[in-house]
Amino acid sequence: MKASSFALAAVLALLAATSSAVRAGELVVIASTDSEFGVGSVLDGARAIQVADGQSVTLVSSDGRTLKLRGPYSGRPDPAPDTGDSGLLDALADIVKPTKKDVSTAGIMRSSLYAPKQPWVIDSGQSGAHCVLPGRPVLLWRPIAVGAASAALKADADPAGGQSGDPAEVTWRDGSYTAPWPAGLPLADGATYQLEFAVTGKTQRLSIHQVPGELDSDVSRAVWMHAKGCTAQAKALLGTLS
Repeated sequence: MKASSFALAAVLALLAATSSAVRAGELVVIASTDSEFGVGSVLDGARAIQVADGQSVTLVSSDGRTLKLRGPYSGRPDPAPDTGDSGLLDALADIVKPTKKDVSTAGIMRSSLYAPKQPWVIDSGQSGAHCVLPGRPVLLWRPIAVGAASAALKADADPAGGQSGDPAEVTWRDGSYTAPWPAGLPLADGATYQLEFAVTGKTQRLSIHQVPGELDSDVSRAVWMHAKGCTAQAKALLGTLS
């Protein structure tokens, strides 16, 4: 009797461990205009929900599928068993959840006035990590397109003692938000560059990370970018899915 009790306890423990490790049918809200669904919240795909008329909710499953629900909607968004990675949901929720810098109401995600909406541009006003996509032209973005502007861009000095080289010029034309990366300045994965604006003398340090080509979906790219520190770009990329 005692042995069977131990066996039952072991089975129950195993079932508990299994149920906690696999979160069946869960989805994360990556965009919403319906105040009932906060961005970053996790829903049970097997539970019926209602989206109000004229509103929309964009969900991502743990296997990377995107579901767009437009109201009026009533039903179970994803009743199928979950076979994906629950860690993906945690990472996505961390990317999209509103912060104090976001202009948001009731969890509804909105773009900041001074942040680029395009995911594949480098924000010239922000030092830190910036992610680029292989085979795509690299553009430097500025928040205001009034008037021409220029800046000097150069690579940081080689840690081994080498020289950083002469700076290349970045020029924004009047009316343009973006300027191309200088053709004469090689763009290297993992390198850091200094961008100094001509008029203000303000300097930004841009650390470049190239997104691996084997990542074949925007969801997987966004999670990778977030891990590299390119969270604003990752959020903008997920915004294109809604």
